[in-house]
Amino acid sequence: VLPPKPIQMCHQLLAVPPAPTLVVSSTVLPLSEQLVQPLSDYIPTQAGWARCANVPYAHVAAALDALESTRSRLAKQRILTNCLRACLALCAPAADIEAVCYLLDPQKDPQTGGHRLCPQWSCQSAPLNIT
Repeated sequence: VLPPKPIQMCHQLLAVPPAPTLVVSSTVLPLSEQLVQPLSDYIPTQAGWARCANVPYAHVAAALDALESTRSRLAKQRILTNCLRACLALCAPAADIEAVCYLLDPQKDPQTGGHRLCPQWSCQSAPLNIT
């Protein structure tokens, strides 16, 4: 028996190919409902964009929509975790992951009252003026 061939995925080299995933049902859930699924049921590599590509804003908007539709802290934690798991599993650029983090947890700017996409010490830090 020959050993499995290595598979090149983004910047990683895996020795064993990933296990096949099972499709439980033929219905496709909206992205905001997919993010609410338990961690064991959500498949982050099927988030809907190409590997090593920029994170689409539709993914962030779906996470924000799902967060807005629930009051459960556990469900909110699950949504945020699944959103970031998809970004990491699909090898999103570091700048996109940073932007997703700031979009999902914006910090109020103490001087202007708007939101920031970067920390205050960053050179590119500018308020968005979203209130």
